[in-house]
Amino acid sequence: MFMTPVLTIFLISIGFTIAYDFSDNAFNNFLYEQITFATEDKQSLQPFTTRSRRGIDHHMEKCSFHSKINCCGEDVEIPDDHKAIKEKCFAEHFPKSEDHKHDPFSCENIKAMKNKVACAMNCIAESHKLIENGELKADTIKSMMESLVKDDWQKPMIAPIVDKCIPIANDFAAEHPAEDGGCSVHAIKLFHCLWRTWQLECPADKLQSTPLCTKLIKIIKENTH
Repeated sequence: MFMTPVLTIFLISIGFTIAYDFSDNAFNNFLYEQITFATEDKQSLQPFTTRSRRGIDHHMEKCSFHSKINCCGEDVEIPDDHKAIKEKCFAEHFPKSEDHKHDPFSCENIKAMKNKVACAMNCIAESHKLIENGELKADTIKSMMESLVKDDWQKPMIAPIVDKCIPIANDFAAEHPAEDGGCSVHAIKLFHCLWRTWQLECPADKLQSTPLCTKLIKIIKENTH
């Protein structure tokens, strides 16, 4: 769940006028994907025939670029327990039974959506014990990342990035305190910083050179938030 697709899961990861300010289009796309796939009806494909299912699976595979949010090193499989936590947290804050009849683009609903994402990210962070009593746990974050990265060359990257991002997340949370009934922006800002910094500080010879990754890195560099 970090910086490799696995890492971004707790990200994570990943980054509201509340906490993360939604100005990073690349990270916004990742968040949208996480919400969509975590809350979709898993029974919805069952009525299809095997042949039809193959067609759907092929289509989803072709569209997998939408979830391409890591370009540093090779992709790794997301552990089932991480998937379960992510799905649980997003489902809790984005229930299928929720009434969507109101204008989704009204200021109130946009604000509510941002808060829901912040709450879901807090849920993920707390489930992994990355944050306790409002305090980000550096050692736990580092340990978790080390357990998820695939290659040895990635491990030396972890501590400096975590040490850089925790103060950024702390400062942002202090500047944007949660409103009544709202969730802290601590986790979402942390995940966004970890994801963004992981991509930007990836060794040049380890950065994937696909057109998609070239575009992603360009977008990240252009966004200074």
